[in-house]
Amino acid sequence: MGLGPELDKMRQELDACTSDAQRLAAGLTEEQLAWRPDPGRWSVAEIFVHLNLATQTYAPSIVRTIEEARRKRLFGGGPFGFGFVGRLFISSLEPPVRMKTRAPKLIRPLLQGPARDALPHFLRSQQIVLKLLEEANGLDLRRVTFVSPFSALLRTNLLAPFGIITAHQRRHLWQGWNVRKQLEMKSAQSA
Repeated sequence: MGLGPELDKMRQELDACTSDAQRLAAGLTEEQLAWRPDPGRWSVAEIFVHLNLATQTYAPSIVRTIEEARRKRLFGGGPFGFGFVGRLFISSLEPPVRMKTRAPKLIRPLLQGPARDALPHFLRSQQIVLKLLEEANGLDLRRVTFVSPFSALLRTNLLAPFGIITAHQRRHLWQGWNVRKQLEMKSAQSA
């Protein structure tokens, strides 16, 4: 069975982020992947680490929500939307960044190991999200309540965390392209 239209749209957005991440890292050396424009800013590799950590933090909450919904037999068809809270949160994440926020401590990137390993780890986390999309298929995404792993006060329907993940990825990939642009300008000036 194929994904419902809303989950398929999320899959397409996830695939677009995956492709964008691969293009962002293409041709960068180990040193370039780890380069930070300023001490307080993230490198391209750290952006991938951050996105991977965010997915690893969201995934168990999504799994629990799906399992509970299946136990309660909350099945149903769409159309589904993100709901007011979900739309609000997603729009706050979309690039270009209008409001800078500090990443929760749990998902602040710490580059451990070679910078070139960050992209493959991120790509594996994308596969986890794809699997979760498949597992959510057939559930009544409107009636199933998802509680954010960052704040129990942030409650949305089950479609919203997928939109949050992809909007968050777009936000940081946009940031990564800005880092790459600065890196290319730096390289051109020193040539």
